[in-house]
Amino acid sequence: MKKTLSTLLLIGVLLGVVNFSFALTAKEENLLINDDQIFSLANKYTSIVHALFDEEAVRLGLTGHRNEIIKRDTQNEITKIKALNSLKASLDNIKPSSLSSYVQADYYTLKELVSLKYFNTEIKKQFETDPMWYLESMDVVYELLLKDFLPTQERLDYAFKRLEAIPDILADAQDNLKNPSELSIQLAIEKVNLEVTNMQSIISLVQRISNDKLTKNEINQLTKKATTALNSYKTFLQKKLDEKNHQDFRIGSNDYEYLYQEVYMIPSRYGKLESILWKNLDQAQQSLLEWITPKVIASLTDEEKEERLSNNKINIYPKDYYLISKNYKNAPEYDQILKTYSKEVRNADEFFVTKQLFPTLSLPIVITSAPPILRSMPSKVTVYPPVPLSEKRTGDVLISLPKKVNLNKTEYNANYNYGKIKFSSAEYITPGQTLIYSVEPANLSLLCKLSDDIFYTHGWIKYALDTAYENDFFSKDEDKLNYLWFNYKKAIYAIVDYELQTRVFDLQSSLDFIKNSGIEEKEAVSYLNYLALKPFDAVSYIIGAQEFERLRIKYQKKQKSDFNFVTFHTRILSVGRIPLIALENTLEKAYAKKETDSLFSLTYF
Repeated sequence: MKKTLSTLLLIGVLLGVVNFSFALTAKEENLLINDDQIFSLANKYTSIVHALFDEEAVRLGLTGHRNEIIKRDTQNEITKIKALNSLKASLDNIKPSSLSSYVQADYYTLKELVSLKYFNTEIKKQFETDPMWYLESMDVVYELLLKDFLPTQERLDYAFKRLEAIPDILADAQDNLKNPSELSIQLAIEKVNLEVTNMQSIISLVQRISNDKLTKNEINQLTKKATTALNSYKTFLQKKLDEKNHQDFRIGSNDYEYLYQEVYMIPSRYGKLESILWKNLDQAQQSLLEWITPKVIASLTDEEKEERLSNNKINIYPKDYYLISKNYKNAPEYDQILKTYSKEVRNADEFFVTKQLFPTLSLPIVITSAPPILRSMPSKVTVYPPVPLSEKRTGDVLISLPKKVNLNKTEYNANYNYGKIKFSSAEYITPGQTLIYSVEPANLSLLCKLSDDIFYTHGWIKYALDTAYENDFFSKDEDKLNYLWFNYKKAIYAIVDYELQTRVFDLQSSLDFIKNSGIEEKEAVSYLNYLALKPFDAVSYIIGAQEFERLRIKYQKKQKSDFNFVTFHTRILSVGRIPLIALENTLEKAYAKKETDSLFSLTYF
């Protein structure tokens, strides 16, 4: 998007921002030239996504290329690397200080998006090491069938082209996968099992929207071929699993540091990361123990107290959470669960608005029961498709209730007690995506909308829950217990994230550390398997939350009595899910322009 002097003047007059003529200095002209480079590179990035990452283009809702299914072969991976390298080189040649303050956030966001794709393609080599990568087309089938805004025939055509391509894609996988990790193979096998089990859901959904445009025989033939290919892929993966020389899934200390500094571009020094995480664990554990100690002691018999006594002190452990939590396993009746969730969501929103903590939700929230596929619980690793299948999505919050006919009352009471419902409702509404999207301005650049920086999104979740706790939203004992346990678990998992990926821990010692920290094995195994393949997923909660807190304290000191929580939180949410390195400067500009839109915050795609 070229911005000549006359164009800028015209836009300024139309928006009422300027009503007089002016001349650009040489510095300002250079800023515009460099800004245009970012606009051009952003368009180039979008073209690369369209041309080489077709599944992502569909998932993001970008137009075009729905009919083009990229063959997953060596040549295509080479093309990706060349394209990403070219874009990386261009970005590396631009100094952030040479850009206008309004474009610097887009620069950092684009750099992260490109660097992460480059890391997965060239360094992690998903092509050779990630069996899940080849199953993305199945996920897109679901998404296409559920895109109600597309004409019915288009939805069927696009989805069926991908179903038709499944056998070829999975055949490519068997040719390309060299030495995937044992854990990634297990993950893919469970994913395949889930896909095969729920193929009937695809058939039901197709029949519901096809309006007799496809015969039942045509639908069955296509899904049968896809199912056969999936089963063949499972056999191949099982054979790989029986081999002994699997690749180590851990990325190592060098690549972990590279991700931290060069991809996610975290402002705090990497050398301090380990000590920050251990200090955070010490604080989380101390807070938990201080709160539960009197309650545990009150619940123990004299004999139990004697057993725990050492140095005239009764020992209390984090795992005593489970002992205390037994007092709060009072769940609503099964038929009332959705109403209870809805009530707690309304209560949370009302509390935060009344307390003047967070902006009011501007998006409606609908809560509904998840379809059967989301209630499936594979034995080791839970993998869900991104959207429901045989049922149309009618809610923002999907509650995965067990089947009533097989209801285990004890397990149900433990998983759906009132305290957990209140906590999860606040977790979704207050810090979750609904609020982030709710306050996003319509003219936020597409780069910021495409960004999903985990340090921002995860950090916001923890920061917002911390803020809710500080302002007495979690006032009941069971609420406080859930909050303190949440923080403690995040602290444990963040340590494991760091120690595992830098190869200090292996998978078994990681599991031992989590269990010895007091977390039950069933939960530990499930989250560890997820965490092992997603570096920084847990660390991002801690580091992101600390940055949000630092900025809040800064503005509280700066504005003193004029500081307003709602204004601060609205501003910080409205800049988009950008990398932390760009957050402080962008927040300054958000405050400076108040309600006036910037000339430069235009969508340029």
